[in-house]
Amino acid sequence: CTFIGATIGTSAFNERLGTASLVKHLQAALTILIAATLKANDNGQILKDTVGVEEIIGIDSSMVTLWGGLSAYFKGTFMEAAMKLHLAINLVTGAVQWFEITPGATHDSQRFPSILPRTLYIFDLGYWSGQLLQKIMDKGAFFLSRVKSNASLTVTTVAFGIGQSIVGHNLLSFPISRKRGDIIDLTVLMIIDEVEIPFRAVGFWYKKESTYRWYLTNLTCKRSIIYDLYRLRWQIELSFKSLKSTLNFDHIPTLNPNTVVVFTLLALLNYVFVVVIRQAAVADALKKGCKHAGSSSIQKSAKLFAEIAAMLFDVVKLGRRITKKTLLLLAEKILPLLGSVFDRNYRQRKTTVERLQSANS
Repeated sequence: CTFIGATIGTSAFNERLGTASLVKHLQAALTILIAATLKANDNGQILKDTVGVEEIIGIDSSMVTLWGGLSAYFKGTFMEAAMKLHLAINLVTGAVQWFEITPGATHDSQRFPSILPRTLYIFDLGYWSGQLLQKIMDKGAFFLSRVKSNASLTVTTVAFGIGQSIVGHNLLSFPISRKRGDIIDLTVLMIIDEVEIPFRAVGFWYKKESTYRWYLTNLTCKRSIIYDLYRLRWQIELSFKSLKSTLNFDHIPTLNPNTVVVFTLLALLNYVFVVVIRQAAVADALKKGCKHAGSSSIQKSAKLFAEIAAMLFDVVKLGRRITKKTLLLLAEKILPLLGSVFDRNYRQRKTTVERLQSANS
């Protein structure tokens, strides 16, 4: 109200916040900003060379509980009303590749981004579907997923880690009562639409449970990096955590369905700015030859964005009066803060990306 020099009542403000036109404009702004942040950094290129793909994309979703009066628009599953945000991000840079907003009751397997060739898609069991795996391969792309507990996978070939006695058996039914090798690498068959399709199954010994954890993929990279690749999926979990804990995505106090979408789009817009900050920090560190360039954190970047948001808004309020000098002064204030997005313990522990790079060298 101070900025525009007028008094707006709460009801009038809420009415403006819930208009379809605002939804449309925010979607347009978000599309432009997403396109501007898709460029990967040097770490991403090295990782692609290691795995043999063009992009590494993580897919997941997260729900927000809504007031019960919105159940006609956003039907929930375990709650009366809920909204679900489906998200695909670049697991190296954190950049948003695709998003969709649906009722909470929508199953994850019903929402998936357009599949691009030479792209690796990593997802959890909520997306497990033989038809989806086949579609990804038909598009010339790659996937990596945990194996569902009720999956029927017949072992046809042993590449590494266990004897031939497992051949011909269902992978999950075969009794492996003790550790064989740290890694087991097999070829298995899955029946999809009455056709037997071969996949690669890689098992990693999980000491805590004295069993193997199995992963299904069509990648041909080193077996030793499969587990670290799947660990990259945790980055999308951290993105959702940042959206909820720092960027106000977890609280949507409204009965207007348009306002629900507006709040979600605003949280995503904030997240895109977080990605911009992270990319700027990484680019600056690489330019300076800093050893910690690969240890940036999306959560630390979100916290930095929250700290400087007021400063950014002060510049936005200048509108047409923004000058090059203003932007340079803003940059002078922000640049010294970029170091806070990196892990202080980078010397003691390698990031997942750094371990994958080491495997390649």
